[in-house]
Amino acid sequence: MTNKICVFLISCQKHKKQWPKFIKNFQENFSFNDFFIVYADPNLPTEFHIFGKFIILKANDFYEGLPEKILKLFHLAASNEAFSEYTHFVKMDDTLNVMHNISFKKLELSIKSDYEGSHINNCLKPLNRKQHYNKCSSPSFNVPYTGDYIPYCYGDFYILSRKAAESITKCTPNDIHDEIYEDVMIAKILRLDEIFPIKNDYIFFAVDKSLVYSLI
Repeated sequence: MTNKICVFLISCQKHKKQWPKFIKNFQENFSFNDFFIVYADPNLPTEFHIFGKFIILKANDFYEGLPEKILKLFHLAASNEAFSEYTHFVKMDDTLNVMHNISFKKLELSIKSDYEGSHINNCLKPLNRKQHYNKCSSPSFNVPYTGDYIPYCYGDFYILSRKAAESITKCTPNDIHDEIYEDVMIAKILRLDEIFPIKNDYIFFAVDKSLVYSLI
């Protein structure tokens, strides 16, 4: 079976001035059109809205809302007819610096499993439980994360198969109240179905980790 990917570029309304640049990069620099810019609006009258190259989800659009946003995104990807042609979904942060010579067609050919990423945290070193500090909408979120860590793909760029996305639909927003890191959350959900993270070497060499906070 031939892989066909859809890229979800995770953004927020705070970065909306950058959206035309993102679209240009995908369509001109990457020559790729199967992508959507994803952001959230907690006041959206419906659970989601798709228009053009945008997906709006009814969720918190701040850092602390990422687990809910990503969970709802993969629920949508697994169940909505608009995404039925895709075998895999790429979750990509809009703060990621991607090399301009990346080929998403080559990326499709490189996929070998249900859950792959550029880097895997195997949790062998002391873990930072405060990496969300001062990134959230309120100082009240500046409390150490107390949940479990398991090996996971770094959240800036990872790939899920349709099977993995369907696995995620077993979890609801009510199940994730204690999660602040969406990438760790995804790994925990997938582990329940014995889906484990795998390093994808093509992504590894296409992503410049030293510039992870530079907008595309």
